[in-house]
Amino acid sequence: MDTSSLMEQILSKDNLNGAYLQVVRMTIVDRNWRSMSEGG
Repeated sequence: MDTSSLMEQILSKDNLNGAYLQVVRMTIVDRNWRSMSEGG
C-alpha cells in the first residue's frame, strides 16, 4: 500500500475542508458585523 499517496489524499481533503470552513467562518463574521453595524 502506498502510504505517501494516501497521505496526499488526506492532506488535500483537509485543505479543502479548511478552505470551506474559512469561507463559512468569514460569511458568519460578515453577517455578524453587518447586523451589529445596523444596530441589531
